[in-house]
Amino acid sequence: MGFMKKRIFLFTLLGAVSVFFILEGNLLKNPNTLLESDNSFIILARAINLIRSEYVEEPAPGKTMEGAFKGLVNSLDIRSSYLDEKSKEKFKRLNGTPAYETGLVLYKTYNSFPVVIGIKENSPAEKQGIELGESIGTINGMSTLEMSMIEADLSQKSEKADSITIKILRRTKDEEITLKRERVNPTLYSFEPEKGPGGILKVHVLFPPAVKEIKKNVIPQISTANSPLIIDLRCCHEGTLEEAWGLINIFMQKKDIGYMETKGNKKQAVNCLETALLPEIPLLLWTNQATIGASEAAAFVLQKYRDATVIGMKTPGLMSDEKLISLNDGTGIVLTTGIFHPFSKAESWNQGIDPDITLKKTDLSLKAYLEASLKSLSKT
Repeated sequence: MGFMKKRIFLFTLLGAVSVFFILEGNLLKNPNTLLESDNSFIILARAINLIRSEYVEEPAPGKTMEGAFKGLVNSLDIRSSYLDEKSKEKFKRLNGTPAYETGLVLYKTYNSFPVVIGIKENSPAEKQGIELGESIGTINGMSTLEMSMIEADLSQKSEKADSITIKILRRTKDEEITLKRERVNPTLYSFEPEKGPGGILKVHVLFPPAVKEIKKNVIPQISTANSPLIIDLRCCHEGTLEEAWGLINIFMQKKDIGYMETKGNKKQAVNCLETALLPEIPLLLWTNQATIGASEAAAFVLQKYRDATVIGMKTPGLMSDEKLISLNDGTGIVLTTGIFHPFSKAESWNQGIDPDITLKKTDLSLKAYLEASLKSLSKT
């Protein structure tokens, strides 16, 4: 390896690790952490020396840098991600925009394969018989192991109707399946007034103008009804917290429903101060493991302060704000910039919502949710 390549390689690794310790923020506060970090730098130096002296090929500086940044950002938390230039531009185009998709909702932690936690109704994934809890090893031939949760989600989406091939990791034998990409949810929400005790409002995503349209098109149909309203939040894994506050405000008016925790442990109160349009109507909320983020926050608050009955599965606890930051080389990073904490619970991050009525994983059908809802109402 030439002198300049060695210097680039060394500074790449040292730079990435240094940024990590700066982000960690606790190094100057805890002497024990300092000792641990010193030991980490010794190990890092040893690793670099071994790579320089023993590795069979000369490491490519550009590839090494991308790998270092990717590992650094993706390991911060589930919602953060380093995106190459192509993925960053795709994220910008599709974030908040209906896309062609498979219907799979994946949950992925750092250095693990993504797991299927949700399957949208009437989607290609449901039609192919994919099951909850199965792990995805590759998407279009690319390993998912080093992908972030955002990358795994992006890899399933497209701006046109086409197909992808995924490899499902099964105990007996891995299986490759080709899935079509379709407009699974072409609208932000749907409302079926004839279903359930007082209608089912299914929220597909919580991006604007979902709440505005619900107020305009749905509320007039149920404003005089006394029957309970079902809000179906299953597989609603995309949206903004601002839109969640708007959905909550339809059903309740309250100051201090929780707070956003941002950098430096700063806390900003969250309020729903507009006059509620349906403050008295009984609410039943349907959740599953793919009720994530904005929809999760809405369910959390309505369960606590509005006495809404939550039916379904425990949610993952990912109520946060993210920000896309573009870098000079065209790549980008998505960073978690704020976490929502309801005042009713000290910790909500990675904790999630405990349903009032928990359904069995073996039967999460529409029929099971309806039966549980009717049973719940019969007890009131």
